[in-house]
Amino acid sequence: MAGAGVGILGGLLGLGGAEFRLPLLVTIFRYTLRRAVSLNLAISFLAVVVAAVSRWALAKQAPLASVALVAGCMMVGGMIGAALSATWLARISDERLHAAVRILLVSIGLLLIVESVTPWTSAGLPLGRIAEGMVAAFAGVAIGAVSTTLGVAGGELCLWV
Repeated sequence: MAGAGVGILGGLLGLGGAEFRLPLLVTIFRYTLRRAVSLNLAISFLAVVVAAVSRWALAKQAPLASVALVAGCMMVGGMIGAALSATWLARISDERLHAAVRILLVSIGLLLIVESVTPWTSAGLPLGRIAEGMVAAFAGVAIGAVSTTLGVAGGELCLWV
């Protein structure tokens, strides 16, 4: 039932729902935060795979070749950010992890609120292909770090890039 509720809420917002799932794993199912983050990341991975396959197969929404450079750079940056975050997570105390997760969840919540009430359309970056790739890589590092810290896929952050 919790999974269905998270799926519906996440689907309505266009997210995988991991931001909603993490507090449930800790409070209702009583997982430690470190264990909940790992489990949440595994569930997020499966949700993203199913969503991608569904969009590609059912909705005929395959990624376009024109975005390959940005997507590739963002993926590489995301892997670097994930590795850095995983190293950091192995060293910090539980108290600092709880504080970091609270800050990140509140920040993402505020970001979603601002996004929902602000009529903003990006004109894109007036940069060349190499500069776009560099910006995508740096954004990927940040998104990968946040994603690994929370155990989320990071889609809500990718939409802002």
